[in-house]
Amino acid sequence: MRALATHRLLFLARRLSAVCAAAIVVAWIVVSCGLVDPQRHRIRLGPSCHVSLQHFDGASIVIFNDGDYGPYRGSIVGLAGDPNGPIAHGFGSTAGIYYRHFRWPDGSTLWTLSVSLIYPLMLASILPIGSAVIALRQRLKAASETVNDSEIAGESGTKG
Repeated sequence: MRALATHRLLFLARRLSAVCAAAIVVAWIVVSCGLVDPQRHRIRLGPSCHVSLQHFDGASIVIFNDGDYGPYRGSIVGLAGDPNGPIAHGFGSTAGIYYRHFRWPDGSTLWTLSVSLIYPLMLASILPIGSAVIALRQRLKAASETVNDSEIAGESGTKG
C-alpha cells in the first residue's frame, strides 16, 4: 500500500514538473516576443517585492523591490563622487544571473535580481526527462528479454 502511494506521488510530481516546464517554455516565447513589460505586468509578493518576466540580456524572471521604478536595467542612478549618491553592489550578467543593489544615504534602496529562464526550465525538466529515460530503458530491456525468450524457445523446438 505504501509503495502504491509513493508511486502515485512520483507520478503526480512528474506530471506537475512537465506542466511547469511547458509553462516556462510558453513564458519564454511570450517574453521573447516583447509582450511583457515588467513595470506594468508584475506580481506583488509583498510591500517591497515584485516578480515579473523580462527580456533583458535574454528571457529571465526578475525580482525587484520598487514597483514604481520597476527592475533596474542599467540606467544612471547617481554620479561618482556625489555625497548624496548611492552605494552600489552587485554583479553583471554572469551565467544568466544579474544582481544590483543601491542604497542612498537616506536609507532608501533599489535592488533587482534577474535569473535566466534556462535555470527553472532545467530544474522542471529533470523528473520528466529522467522518467522518460527510465521508461525507455525498461521497454528496451523487456523487448530484448522477449526476443531472447523467443530465440531460446525456437532453439529448443528445433533440437527436440
